[in-house]
Amino acid sequence: MQAAVAADNDATVYIISDPDGDADFEAALNSFADGVSDSGALALKTEALDTGLLSYSGLDANFVSSDFVLIVIDSETNEEGTTANNGGTAVFRFNNSDTSAIDTISSSELARIGVFQDAALAAADFI
Repeated sequence: MQAAVAADNDATVYIISDPDGDADFEAALNSFADGVSDSGALALKTEALDTGLLSYSGLDANFVSSDFVLIVIDSETNEEGTTANNGGTAVFRFNNSDTSAIDTISSSELARIGVFQDAALAAADFI
């Protein structure tokens, strides 16, 4: 997240590519895509937070409580393109409404917008 914000600190969409292909995040994404459920949505959000991709020093300074942005976590770019169900992209809406844990995104601040199995989204996919 820090690199995405550093590249454009007033963007409305931040694309985060997961170079390590976090296995738990990918499993939650695929599980949710294969069988949409409330528990799957919660698991996906939990795994997105657990990857460590969303925390960085300066988060609270860059986002005030009135800011709403999209955070896109892409785990597909590092995957084998011919293998189905091994990654994808999740899109979340973020609002920095809870600054009690400094520079940390909490579960209540993320809302899942979309999940794209076996698809990598880029900045050009958003207007």
